[in-house]
Amino acid sequence: KEDARQHLEKLRIKILSDAKKAGGTAAALEAAFRERATKRSDCSSANKGGDLGRFPRGKMQPAFERGAFELRPQRMSHVVDSDSGLHLIYRIA
Repeated sequence: KEDARQHLEKLRIKILSDAKKAGGTAAALEAAFRERATKRSDCSSANKGGDLGRFPRGKMQPAFERGAFELRPQRMSHVVDSDSGLHLIYRIA
């Protein structure tokens, strides 16, 4: 699990770097996140650029939900550890 965490930390840095090279805007961050999520995610949301859609509190696992709802819109999380694995989360709204 530690190897996966390190891999995701490196991936996060690459996403941030790609976004900065593309102008550093929220739109650039979202595009960089979606591109990497499409290629790297093992979640069924990969085919939608990592988009899980809107979800209310209480629907996701507690650790994932905390990670998602603690983010301000248009921000990306650090690595979030939930019962189903490790995640990077980008909050759209």
